[in-house]
Amino acid sequence: MSEQEEPTILAALALPLRVSYSVEEEPRLNLTLTLLNSTRSMTLPRNTAPIWPLVNNITIKDLETGESVALPTVDVQRKTAPQYKLIPEQRDRFITLYPNQPLIESIGFRPFNVSAKEYVPSPGRSKYEMLVLGMHWLDSGKEYSMTFKDELHLREWMAGSTDDLISEPPDEERRWKPTGESLTIKPDLAACRFTVDR
Repeated sequence: MSEQEEPTILAALALPLRVSYSVEEEPRLNLTLTLLNSTRSMTLPRNTAPIWPLVNNITIKDLETGESVALPTVDVQRKTAPQYKLIPEQRDRFITLYPNQPLIESIGFRPFNVSAKEYVPSPGRSKYEMLVLGMHWLDSGKEYSMTFKDELHLREWMAGSTDDLISEPPDEERRWKPTGESLTIKPDLAACRFTVDR
């Protein structure tokens, strides 16, 4: 099988043209994931892959200065997270990608969904703010571009849909058992442009 025929995930970014603290509705950063070159569905854990690796792979540039903005790195502590189990109670901890069917994962881009007046960093919030990507890292009135840095490789996946895996006969308490095979996530490098308003 040639490299072009290997299953891959295409990832794309989308954000409103203007993001604001004063608008009631929170702006959302949409990650669109599309499974290509595959005839079978794939299940991935929502909290670790591919969402947060993709978020860590985002770069934002100030279009006036051309400089990249220093962004947080989301550190997923797998040691302290509950063990993944393929049981109905944990269905929401997984996502399923079906061949050629885009799936949108949406992330809030205004931390804590606060207004400009309410947004005052506090000691109680600081440790969480360091782990959140959002408009609080950016300056009001400026225009930015957002894109991915490069492609990623993912090993945290299993063949089949979440429902199919959950409905299979019990096996060692339905433990999550990734294949270990490398799956390439190819980012759409088209830049998404937006402006930050108060």
